[in-house]
Amino acid sequence: MHSMSHQATFKLGLCLVLSFVAPVLFDSSTLAAVFVIEPDGSGDYATIQEGVDAAVDGDVIQLGYGDFSGAGNHDVDFHGKDIVVESASGSAPAVTLVVESGHRAFLFQSGESAAAVLRNVTIVGGDPGTDGGGVYVTGASPTLDGCVFRDCRVSSFDRGGGLFVADGAPTVTGCLFEANLGGVQGSGSAAAVVDGTGVVFRDNLFVGNSVSEGAGTLRVIGGEVRVERCGFLGNRAWGGAGIFATGSDLTITDSWFTGNESEQAGGAAIRIRGGIFTIEGCTVASNRAVASAEAAGLDAGSGAVGGVITTLFHENCTDAATVNVAAEAGTSVFLECSAFLPGTVAGDIELVGDQVNADPELCAPRPCGDAPSEDGDYELSSSSPCLAAQSPCGDRIGAFGEGCDVVPVLGRTWGGIKAAFR
Repeated sequence: MHSMSHQATFKLGLCLVLSFVAPVLFDSSTLAAVFVIEPDGSGDYATIQEGVDAAVDGDVIQLGYGDFSGAGNHDVDFHGKDIVVESASGSAPAVTLVVESGHRAFLFQSGESAAAVLRNVTIVGGDPGTDGGGVYVTGASPTLDGCVFRDCRVSSFDRGGGLFVADGAPTVTGCLFEANLGGVQGSGSAAAVVDGTGVVFRDNLFVGNSVSEGAGTLRVIGGEVRVERCGFLGNRAWGGAGIFATGSDLTITDSWFTGNESEQAGGAAIRIRGGIFTIEGCTVASNRAVASAEAAGLDAGSGAVGGVITTLFHENCTDAATVNVAAEAGTSVFLECSAFLPGTVAGDIELVGDQVNADPELCAPRPCGDAPSEDGDYELSSSSPCLAAQSPCGDRIGAFGEGCDVVPVLGRTWGGIKAAFR
């Protein structure tokens, strides 16, 4: 038997090495391209849509400073691609899509995954004449990160002034929804979700949105939705001026609802009809239901089943009385280790364990009669019975910890936070 030649041995070794190295060298993720698009049409492509059309999975499209408008810079369709479209500077105020009437900014409608990302972009003026004034998502699960939806709208009976989602599971994080408008008898002036399959809203602000004779700044119809660390301030609707959920699996944690106003129905902060829900670690204060005999804070009905845990209710009022929480007959709702004044909870509600039935000692809340209002400081004073050290369950009650003398109201809250999006 002859031994293998030196040349053959080298070729065999080289093949073995390449068999291990090639997957690393030629992994498609390492070949991702970065395209730059400028508002004046210069850059790698003339419009955002041209850049998207040229991109492949893993590519990044960076948008230069300024205002994008016109054909190719609205109704931008990701076409099922897992790509990133983002502000080149990392700042949402630096990139604005000024959307003309009859159009929206972006569409995700071809099964895009969480790797399809829209990041740090401001969308202004979307008005497509149908659902989803700013962004439309159906059958997809993209990531919307650090975006601003401002002055977008939908027509009568349509849904989602800023964002519309159907049959998908997008993650919406760090976004501002401000001054968006729902159509007459429409729903979801800021956002609407229909049959979502695990939609997550995290670290968002919903401020000054309104819908005439319609329901909800965030409207949830069926499906599963999580709301985490979000703020709803100074919004207005016919009912459910913060969140209005129907037949859904809804979880709300560490969020706050202040200064919202319902013009007719109850639940100026949260209105739930049917379905199941959990509300934990939230602050619900200074909300107003103008012409309703229902609760101004949380109003549950139509057989809804849910629990409210370590949540603070304070001065949520109707024109007739202060009613923080109400549950219609046939619902099943419990309150556990929560805060509310005596006589402000009504209906079919089970109280589990000890509650705080005293002034929560908020730093500088606004009177509920001022709603809609974005102002107020809803942190806790050092002697508040809702602080963990003083609460009956050893956990903090409400979305905020100790404040007052620590940080001034507007510096701590909405003026400063909103400025970061401008």
